[in-house]
Amino acid sequence: MDEGQEPWLLGGDFNTVLYCSERKGGAAPKIRTMEDFGDMMMDCGLQDAGFEGSKFTWSRNRLWQRLDRFLFSHTWTQAFPLSRIQHLTRNVSDHCPLLLFVKQEMKTGPTPFHFQNMWTKHHDFKCCVTTSWQHPIHGHGMFAFQQKLHLIRAALKLWNTEVFGNIFQNIMDAEQRVKVAEQAYDGDPSDENLIAMNKAIAELTFALSVEESYWKQKAASEDIKVSVVEYFTQAFRMDDRVSVDDLHWVPNILSEEDRHHLNATPTIEDVKATVFDMCPDSTAGPDGFSAHFFQCCWDIIGQDLYDAVLDFLSGSTPPKNFTTTTIVLIPKVEVPSTWKDFRPISLCNVTGKILSKVINNQMAKLLPKIISPSQSDFVQGCMISDNILLAQELSHCLGKNGSLSNTICKLDMEKAYDRVNWTFLYQMLSRVGFPTH
Repeated sequence: MDEGQEPWLLGGDFNTVLYCSERKGGAAPKIRTMEDFGDMMMDCGLQDAGFEGSKFTWSRNRLWQRLDRFLFSHTWTQAFPLSRIQHLTRNVSDHCPLLLFVKQEMKTGPTPFHFQNMWTKHHDFKCCVTTSWQHPIHGHGMFAFQQKLHLIRAALKLWNTEVFGNIFQNIMDAEQRVKVAEQAYDGDPSDENLIAMNKAIAELTFALSVEESYWKQKAASEDIKVSVVEYFTQAFRMDDRVSVDDLHWVPNILSEEDRHHLNATPTIEDVKATVFDMCPDSTAGPDGFSAHFFQCCWDIIGQDLYDAVLDFLSGSTPPKNFTTTTIVLIPKVEVPSTWKDFRPISLCNVTGKILSKVINNQMAKLLPKIISPSQSDFVQGCMISDNILLAQELSHCLGKNGSLSNTICKLDMEKAYDRVNWTFLYQMLSRVGFPTH
């Protein structure tokens, strides 16, 4: 690869052909337009990627053209020499889709479980989940729920291989059926052949929607796969610079009614609302399950999940890996060299998210009593732009005449949340009026 040049490609509908042979029917292509297209490729250092499949990518009224293509840079062909383009079958648009294959390194070792949202599109999905979920488990609460998730993982892996199949092979098979059905209808435009062709197109459309769901979830996951680090307790060390003896001035704000609300047991409808309030497309945690699984299978797993939440709120210790979190570091600069050059993101198990959100929802209604309106970072509905506008207004007042001088101080508390004195935090909550439980 040439130094300082990243591999890149250009693809899409260029609305022109490169050679006369890429057009069939109609008037001859304009020579000047083809020359301009060729000059652009030469100036940009691009070359045609070639293709597999049908010669033309666009067709209408007895006119066929190759309008769609991929162009590779020299550095792309060096980095990915086995890249290839396939012209797929047209089914909805008059343009055929183009599929780009890029050779990747072979992965070794066992493949971790990742729940695929596309599985829920299959008519046998819930049957597989129900059968596995009804398997008898010794235990209750969080332990039983974790064991059932473990059984579901094994069952879905096997089901994906035997029943759901390879989504890419399914598309290829569906495209072949569409091709055969189209040829049969062209030779004999009977109602029977028309129905068969429409059925084949519907099957291909469904297979493509499954693939789209797969790549959508895959893209969201790949965006944060930068580097995974072990959770170091030293990174979140206690800061002993603040003494709990300094809290004598903190008043008791919460009333007895507020404390009763905090201690109230959430209903199963509260837990359900918490589950369905999550983004179904968010990246899964270490256990591989996404929020979409919990939402789609609520009628199957809802009661057991509710029992797990009650078990946690009763004071039981969560089983190992029940609330596991993976810390992912996102670089904030091109070449990070220190820890502060990374932005950490926590990929939590959905079970851990549900437990924390249930508690959060009970606390949220009381937070306005504790948080001052001037603490805009913590007031729902406020945005950082409010502070920016306020700072601009204050800066305009600096030059006004007055009895005293005007000064603005900007204080930056770097990584304020990396240092937590838990003793101080617990004492503060107690002084404000939070019940011990």
